[in-house]
Amino acid sequence: MKTAAPEQHYVSNIFRAIENGRPVIRAANTGISAIIDPTGNEIVRTKLMVTGVHIDRVPLATPPLQTPYLKWGDWFIFLCWAMLILFFLSHVKFPHKQEE
Repeated sequence: MKTAAPEQHYVSNIFRAIENGRPVIRAANTGISAIIDPTGNEIVRTKLMVTGVHIDRVPLATPPLQTPYLKWGDWFIFLCWAMLILFFLSHVKFPHKQEE
């Protein structure tokens, strides 16, 4: 059965490399194995269901990158959620009681 899962897992590792400013070395039994540099560029990549060995240099960021995510973590996400909730609450129309 073919699924999109191996490609999705691979792409998520590209985002992890960029997010943390660190290289990612991914070794998968039947999926996509790869070396991804700290900026998300693919150095080496295998295809699905391929057995192989790759020997390559892993580039390290010098000095180590201090990405916004490493500095502030999930605070940006929490701020976005808070703003979204405030936006929706400000647009909710509450029914008013009619005077008799």
